Amino acid sequence: MAKRPDATRSEEGAERARVLTTHDRPEVLRLVEHSLGEEYECEFATSVAAAREKLAGPPFQLAMCDIRMPAEAGLVLVEELSRNHPETAIVLISGVDDPTVVENALRLGAHGYLVKPFWPSQLQITAANALRQHGLGVAERTRRRALLGSAVERGEALRHELIGAQRKAIENLRASRVETVERLAAAIEMYDPDAGRHICRMASTAALLGAKVGLDHHQVKLLRVAAAMHDIGKITTPDGVLRRRGALTPDERERMQEHTTAGHEILSGSASEMLQMAAQIALTHHERFDGSGYPQGLKRLEIPIAGRIAAVADVFDALLSERSYRPALSVEEATKLLVGERETLFDPDAVDALLDNLEEVLALRG
Repeated sequence: MAKRPDATRSEEGAERARVLTTHDRPEVLRLVEHSLGEEYECEFATSVAAAREKLAGPPFQLAMCDIRMPAEAGLVLVEELSRNHPETAIVLISGVDDPTVVENALRLGAHGYLVKPFWPSQLQITAANALRQHGLGVAERTRRRALLGSAVERGEALRHELIGAQRKAIENLRASRVETVERLAAAIEMYDPDAGRHICRMASTAALLGAKVGLDHHQVKLLRVAAAMHDIGKITTPDGVLRRRGALTPDERERMQEHTTAGHEILSGSASEMLQMAAQIALTHHERFDGSGYPQGLKRLEIPIAGRIAAVADVFDALLSERSYRPALSVEEATKLLVGERETLFDPDAVDALLDNLEEVLALRG
């Protein structure tokens, strides 16, 4: 089959699906780009009229539509998509979790539903599920037509079925990896009540910084998943230490610091590149650029780039988050602290990447 001029291919060789997102808030569109841009060809429209112009061009495999749009309601676009673009799966985006809206969306032919604010992992899984569900429906209709069709039509049906099977296998593999990470992250959250959404925000920020400092596409993909497990070693830390509201005693501080080596032991020894990077990050995300960190006292380029990036992403999100022992800092206070410790505690390139792309980083917080 000749490759369409508007299509690109993923690392696995499968054609990348084209995704159109219609939303009037730039920070939401940036979140979609950061969350889906590595796997899909993403295009954006800030109005229903702009979406119609995009839809007049090469076909999209997925359309993500906000319900509330200026000038025209997003549901109007959903009706048009369902009627005029049967090749396109549909996901609705809403600011309200309303069962009536969900019912109407499904009646109109939507394949998924997202309520803001949502995490990058929720976005990735919803997109993959919508494409898979829509693909199964298309394959079934194609098979039914082929039963009554010519040899050419039967061959075309078989080709679509094989392509669908390939995509399904790739999506299942990706989903299983994401599920593994989310289960590990959930284990951390059970032991550390402060973890919460920090894990997901920190991982997304690390991936963004990785891309900005020049990591290749493959390394950025690994970093996004691996960074979420940076604190997995905390499942070995006693509850009394994790939940301590005041200052830690020297013995408690030493016990807390052991989560880095514990995390490394949990994650190391795998043939998976992702788990190898996760083990590296778990061990080194508390190392500091001047050698004052732990557990090994590494400095400067002795610290792996993934660990240096994770350190900046981890600290910045933690500073902006309320903790049991202190209130959240303002963005100005947090950035001032990073600037003050640039090239002392933190890799200057990673700090500069965060400051130069601060608006995008803050958008990842939802």
